[in-house]
Amino acid sequence: MSVSSPRAAPASCPDPHGIQQLLIRTGVETSGAHPVVLGRSDIVGKPMGLLMVQKAEGANATVTFCHSRTRNLAEIAATADILVAAIGRPNFVTPGDGQAGCGGDRCGDQPRR
Repeated sequence: MSVSSPRAAPASCPDPHGIQQLLIRTGVETSGAHPVVLGRSDIVGKPMGLLMVQKAEGANATVTFCHSRTRNLAEIAATADILVAAIGRPNFVTPGDGQAGCGGDRCGDQPRR
């Protein structure tokens, strides 16, 4: 899957579009920012990165992709202005890391969504 225009994003990948809208609506400056996307899935990780590099509102960023086997992941994540956790593992990122998470992981005693 590839997202080539902002109009294609909402229907093709709602989680990445929702994260992008969250960033826009909360006033997070993405232009020139360095987001790190933890995850490389065709459903969330890759589309999220592609949305972030577009020349559009809530984008214009320089994206780094990482995954569960990335060496020095903690050091790379520490360089992020924005950290998007879409790695599919509960508790992979610790509280206070400042991430925008998405997916169906269980949080505490909450039921899976």
